[in-house]
Amino acid sequence: MKKCIVSQVHIAPFDPQGKTTSAQKQKLVHLAISHLRKFNPDAYIAFTGHGIRPFKETLDQCDFIYWEDQLRPLDQGGSVIGMPAQFFFLSKGIKHCREKGFDYCLKVRADGLYGHKDIVQYSHDIILSEKKRMLLTQMTGSLYYKMGDCFMYADIDLLDSIWDMNNPVEDPDGLVNTGMHFVEYFTKTKVPKFNKNTKLYQNLTWEELLKKECSFRDVFSLKYMDLRWNYHKLEQLGWKESSIKILDGIFDYQEYSWGKTNNWHVFNKNGKMIHNYQSFYYSEESYYGK
Repeated sequence: MKKCIVSQVHIAPFDPQGKTTSAQKQKLVHLAISHLRKFNPDAYIAFTGHGIRPFKETLDQCDFIYWEDQLRPLDQGGSVIGMPAQFFFLSKGIKHCREKGFDYCLKVRADGLYGHKDIVQYSHDIILSEKKRMLLTQMTGSLYYKMGDCFMYADIDLLDSIWDMNNPVEDPDGLVNTGMHFVEYFTKTKVPKFNKNTKLYQNLTWEELLKKECSFRDVFSLKYMDLRWNYHKLEQLGWKESSIKILDGIFDYQEYSWGKTNNWHVFNKNGKMIHNYQSFYYSEESYYGK
């Protein structure tokens, strides 16, 4: 199987999400891309984004680059205005990979780490064994078309349709916007206002369609660490020492799982979710009804 990864980010003079300067964001993006390259040596990496340019050493590790030096307008929270999850830049990368002939694609953020060696193969094995088209993680939910958009692995036709830059912005919430585009891929019609009992496709509700087509793993299982919210913690530990452990594959990700620092999703040492930001967001346990 030919493997590809599309990784996207923006670098602002100051990022409210984690309170990092552009110089700090460049450092953490470099670590993320370096880790992605080292542990996925045979994957094709398409890197896209905008704002202050990443280090040359970062870009040199990527196979395709689409970067706009002009930063798109951001709101006070650090999100791009009018572009949920910045699908314009993701679309650039995904469409390029599709043109290169890849059948599947992993979509990730370039300010996060994914602790598995060969995360593409790990993801592919999951959807193959469960006979699904996509692998998702938090914050995917049973209400409001919420679909976690930070980490997605899927066949490239589905992924390309969801992130198509020509699709209209259906909702300012990026999670809802992504979920609505997912439904529209199957229905080929505009998605109705959310009602959990509405039959959307082949007599399936949102929750039924989601579970029919998608696998799910917790961020804990993915060893997904959000560097935005943990940059300053790593600095306190010692950035150089932490980076060496991360790149040597011996870093303990548990304390730094995505969603823990801002108290969205918290897991115990055994991987059981012990705190959920909203009850309608899935965990592996609730998704599979364990």
